[in-house]
Amino acid sequence: MIFKQIKIFLFNRRYAHIVNRRFAKIIALQFAVSMLVVCANLYKLAAISLLMINGSLVTLILYTACMLSQIFLYCWFGNELKLRVHNLPTYIIILCLYIKK
Repeated sequence: MIFKQIKIFLFNRRYAHIVNRRFAKIIALQFAVSMLVVCANLYKLAAISLLMINGSLVTLILYTACMLSQIFLYCWFGNELKLRVHNLPTYIIILCLYIKK
C-alpha cells in the first residue's frame, strides 16, 4: 500500500519537474510582458485629460483590469503552491501516523 503511494508520488514529482522545465520560461515571459502592458496602460491613463473621456478610456480601463487580474492569478496560485509545499512535511508526518494506526 505505502509502496504504491510512494511510487505515485515519485511519478508525480517527475511529471511536475518535466512540466516546470518546459513551461517556466514561457510563463515568466508572459508575466513580464503583462507587467509591461500594465505599465504602458497606466502611463496612458495618467496622460489622458478629463476632457478627453470617451469610449476608448473605458476600453483601456477594462483592458488594464483584465491584465491586472491575470497577474493577480499568477501571484495567487504561486502563493498557494508555496504554502502547500511548505506544509508538505506536516502532511507526510500525518500520513505516517495514520498508516501506523
